[in-house]
Amino acid sequence: MIRDVVIAGGGTAGWMCAAALSKSLGATHRITLIESDAIGIVGV
Repeated sequence: MIRDVVIAGGGTAGWMCAAALSKSLGATHRITLIESDAIGIVGV
C-alpha cells in the first residue's frame, strides 16, 4: 500500500491539498510538499 505522498507545488492549492490529505489520511501516511524558492508567491 502507498504510504508516501509527494505534492509538487507549494502554492495555495499545494498547501490546501497537503492539509486536506493530512487530515483525511492521518499519521498512517507521510506527506511531503516540494516548493521552489525561485518561484514567487502568487497569492490566490
